[in-house]
Amino acid sequence: MGVAYIENDNFHYETFLLKRKMPISEILWAYLQIEDVKLSVCCGRSTMVVSRLILRTRAKKITLELDSKERVNEILKEFKDADIGIVIGYKKELENVFDKDYNEFLKIAGL
Repeated sequence: MGVAYIENDNFHYETFLLKRKMPISEILWAYLQIEDVKLSVCCGRSTMVVSRLILRTRAKKITLELDSKERVNEILKEFKDADIGIVIGYKKELENVFDKDYNEFLKIAGL
């Protein structure tokens, strides 16, 4: 699972063993995504819950698998507490307008 944390107004994270950072001011939207993944194991089937932190900037979408839903929520709370206008939480209608009409996205998000 990935490593992610906020330090000195930067968001630090790892992808494929590469350490990266970006100013948190570049993050426009952040949300939790949970997926049940079915696995085949030696003696049957099992289900694993995968918790992802999704970050959207104007240029890209970053998907990070983290250790737990709680860890994702801790990071989302840190973003919210930073109070720099990051939209927190997922709504389908936000997804529909994010790339098409950013002003409408902000309006729906309540900013």
